[in-house]
Parts: sequence; C-alpha cells; structure tokens
Amino acid sequence: MKDLGRTYFCVASSLLIIGMVQGFWMGATNALQYRDAHVGLLLPGFVTLSIYGAIYRLWPRLETSRLAKVQF
Repeated sequence: MKDLGRTYFCVASSLLIIGMVQGFWMGATNALQYRDAHVGLLLPGFVTLSIYGAIYRLWPRLETSRLAKVQF
C-alpha cells in the first residue's frame, strides 16, 4: 500500500473530528452517558493511529513490509 502514513493520518483526523463534534454535543446537551464512546474515539482511535502514521512517515521503508498491510 503506497503512502500508508498519510492513510493513517486521514483516518485519525476523521476520528478526531467525529470525537470533537461528539464532545461538543455532549457538553451542550449534558449527555455524559456517552463519555466512554467519546474517549474510545479519541484515545485509541486518534492517538494510536496518529502514532502509526508518524512511524510510517518517519520510516517509509516499513511501508513495504507485509505486516504493514495486514496491520492497516
């Protein structure tokens, strides 16, 4: 898969936007029962995928491995 780092960043950015919109909605409506879903979107979703994207951008040789394709 070509440019795997950029793909990870795109998915992470979309999860960040979804999580932020959900957080604003939760704050405006005081619907704090969705807090676990909000944290689940932002921490494992955005943070982990951003780290993977940074690793693949810093070391592009890793993109050519079979494990990189399976991991995505």
